Amino acid sequence: MFYVYCSTWNYSSSGAVTQGLCLLLHLENASNWSSNTSSLGETPVSSGDKSLAKLALNLKFMEETMTISEQDLLWLKVYLPFMYHVQKLHLLLTKYSIADIAGFSRNMLKALKFSEALIKRVLQPDTAELEQILHWLEDGNHHLLTLESPSYPHYLRHIATAPPVLFVQGDASLLSQPQIAIVGSRHASHSAIDIAFEMAEQLSPDYVITSGMALGIDGSAHLGALAAKRPTIAVLGSGFHNLYPRRHVTLAGDISSHGALVTEFPLMAAPNAYHFPRRNRIISGLAIATLIIEARLNSGSLITAEYALEQGRDVLAIPGSIRSPGAQGSNKLIQLGAQMVTSAEDVRQCLSNYQGVRELDNTLCNDSSSVKQLDLDSQTLLECVDFDPTGMDLILSRCQMSCQQASAMLLELELAGHIYKESLGYTRVK
Repeated sequence: MFYVYCSTWNYSSSGAVTQGLCLLLHLENASNWSSNTSSLGETPVSSGDKSLAKLALNLKFMEETMTISEQDLLWLKVYLPFMYHVQKLHLLLTKYSIADIAGFSRNMLKALKFSEALIKRVLQPDTAELEQILHWLEDGNHHLLTLESPSYPHYLRHIATAPPVLFVQGDASLLSQPQIAIVGSRHASHSAIDIAFEMAEQLSPDYVITSGMALGIDGSAHLGALAAKRPTIAVLGSGFHNLYPRRHVTLAGDISSHGALVTEFPLMAAPNAYHFPRRNRIISGLAIATLIIEARLNSGSLITAEYALEQGRDVLAIPGSIRSPGAQGSNKLIQLGAQMVTSAEDVRQCLSNYQGVRELDNTLCNDSSSVKQLDLDSQTLLECVDFDPTGMDLILSRCQMSCQQASAMLLELELAGHIYKESLGYTRVK
């Protein structure tokens, strides 16, 4: 006999879910489900909820071992199909509850002008992916945080596109502690790697060190915090079952044991190039300040710095040689107003009067603020273009638009200066 988790829904006249009731059904055989439902007096369910019922029957939980609330299950059901449409989901959440969105009918989704591909993903959730996540959450060291969770990190909650869902492996409470993000080049010089280690080691007694677990500066910052026997947070651009870079798998284990690994991507998500700019907004959004150590022009570190400024956080930078291409980005930041620091004490001094998140009037914000003026579809399409040449086929696979619609919008983005076209595809510049 098994205790099986399932959900039944009460529907309003508009077809939206108004209430979800958790049941623990004591079934001798899961195959009896279809014959038993009528005697339980359940309301008819949509195809999407039937998929969840099927999922429930595949999960054989032992008595009283439920590891996820029904509300969190709703968030997962909604979030997974919207994972690459975060702005759309945020817009929906300004008007509807998560239960309402979970109960949207096909007609409602069509009225919202969602693509057929997105409608299919919403109405027919990937039950295998949900089941995998639910099994993963059985581990006491694994956590799911949603925008409704009391433990969702305060600073991150207030950024423009806060991740609706976070998967955390390790100590989730660290995400709410004061943090400094330390980022920089993957191909850093030996001296820059040493500086990152020393800065993290010396700052970690006062702040949790947060970075992206990349090679070079990121990895060195994590190691510096761990050397000081202090926790550190790594924000990933992939799922936990596809850790990247593979060279840092051992480091990931150490961070999970003595800190936290964080991602907005489900377990099997690959480390796709377009995931990393999204990851960078989380790194800066968690921290009260971002410290740049050796960054090239147009690098991912500068994207993180732009996000930090847009989010109202301090940007600090360590100067480098004017002859080093690897330091041109960080030197440029200082020219544009980032605070120059040369020691951990400088960093503490810069942050000694920190008053919380604020609006910044900085030259670096000018370009990124123009992105906010785009309509929702244009923003979604822009997110599908990398800061490296991106082919049309790849853009279409990400945005789920028709070729004609995407081409017209790409032209508008190009004329507005957000992207430019070259032989290998489109490249984002803002």
